[in-house]
Amino acid sequence: MPEEPRRAGGASGYVLSMSSLSHLQAHHGDFAAFRDVMIETAVTRFGPLWWGAWEQLVAPPRAATVVDLGCGPGTLLRMLRARDPEGRVIGVDLQPAMLAHARQVAAETGAELVEADLAGPVPLPDEVADVVVSVHLLHELPDPLPLVDEMARLVRPGGVVLLYDWVKFPLEVYLAGQEPDAERLAHFREHCLYAVEDLQFLLRRVGLVLRETITRKDGHYALIVAERPR
Repeated sequence: MPEEPRRAGGASGYVLSMSSLSHLQAHHGDFAAFRDVMIETAVTRFGPLWWGAWEQLVAPPRAATVVDLGCGPGTLLRMLRARDPEGRVIGVDLQPAMLAHARQVAAETGAELVEADLAGPVPLPDEVADVVVSVHLLHELPDPLPLVDEMARLVRPGGVVLLYDWVKFPLEVYLAGQEPDAERLAHFREHCLYAVEDLQFLLRRVGLVLRETITRKDGHYALIVAERPR
């Protein structure tokens, strides 16, 4: 029998999908350890490439509203607040270990946090954000279409969407000298399912106009900037 959904605390009463939690747990196992890795590697993930694209291609207005879909432990929320103290920063996530740390960040920085399953609608108004970002999340979702739909819904006309994720590259390169086994092949299927052109298509499909696509780490990742037309 399918697992019963549970209802999140807070005013929204948003229903969380236990299937999404189960999928994430199967992929990452010890989420406390994974959370710590996310925190430790944030300075690399949000390094010169990210902030160069942010300044040149995103260029949000002063006091912008930024929504981070899949904010994890909240490291980007802290960085965004430091760059724009007058802005509104909203993080959205589902996993309890991630949320526990993100709540600390939100309390310290004045960021907002929404507990919601990104396999469905997010309890935020239409056109709420100047910028919507999603970092290393799309490949985690069995069905990424609701995430892309929400990115387009939440961003204002003239606003920007920034999608940063793994993209398809050869299995031999992914294994990096390790022997293939069932677990590594399962991770490969998740991390290397979509080509750059696939992500571009998904964004165009919801009416977004591509601005720029940047690949990094020998094409293992793509950072795509798109705009919602006015």
